Amino acid sequence: MKTSIYITNQVIMAAVGNDDGRKLNVTGCYRTELPEGLVDSGVVADADALRQQLSDFFKRNNIPRKKINLVLGNDIVMLKTLDAPIIPHARLKQVARNEMGGHRDEENALIYDYAVLKPAPGENGMGRIMAVSADKEVVQRYLDVFAAAKISLGGIDVAQNCASRLCERLSELAGRTFVLAFLIGSEMTSMLFSGNECLIINRIQLYEDRGTPSAAVEISRGLSSMVQFNYTLNAEHPLTNIYLSDLTGEEKQFLGEMVEALGVPVGPLLLPAEITGPYAKLEYPDFGVYFFCLGGLLKA
Repeated sequence: MKTSIYITNQVIMAAVGNDDGRKLNVTGCYRTELPEGLVDSGVVADADALRQQLSDFFKRNNIPRKKINLVLGNDIVMLKTLDAPIIPHARLKQVARNEMGGHRDEENALIYDYAVLKPAPGENGMGRIMAVSADKEVVQRYLDVFAAAKISLGGIDVAQNCASRLCERLSELAGRTFVLAFLIGSEMTSMLFSGNECLIINRIQLYEDRGTPSAAVEISRGLSSMVQFNYTLNAEHPLTNIYLSDLTGEEKQFLGEMVEALGVPVGPLLLPAEITGPYAKLEYPDFGVYFFCLGGLLKA
């Protein structure tokens, strides 16, 4: 059994389950709100308070404290997708470092890694990788918080990579062009996918009160920019859907107006057949809330 956890400025989310390569057996998904000021733009701001929140969260939900996969938010890492030869790990890691400007990192303040997106070589003998760099001190703060909470990390992943891998696994999404949009408090993060690859991420601050007509207009405007971007960049693959997660009951009443304004079906992402187990039997209609956590459960 594996646990995947994702922390934002406003919430802690976790998923517990097991991936057998075909089905993702999920025993439970959990979430708790964070007080303001503990995490700022993805960076740990109050380590002791976050440690206490994290420890209480694991204890309250009886979550195993070993083999934890920490999913880092896209706002604290730099990402670059590129074609590269699929060569031994050490050499490919050096390719990722060079691509992310590591040869200029004289103080060694950054850490570098990569994820293989398409391991099978294409016609040019190249595969597709996602190169990653992150501030070493920022990552270390998370490591220190988990160690202080007596929670054992088994690995670290990036939200975008987790989302891409889950999109590829789910038959409903694999290969298609769509937007995944996540509403968390007063923020909306939108990700445009095409062919299992994330083309762009857009994050906006919502200033109107959630659940109001004016907030629905604000959300529609944010989604409209993604529709226009796809049309400009990727016109041969039009959007099939916009999946909007964590809508309130009041906001769901405005979905019809959003569809009319955007010209694309808009609604929550329904639970797919590939996700099974106790969690799937609880009839959660909006599993997209835990998308990054669930992607973090998949085998690398």
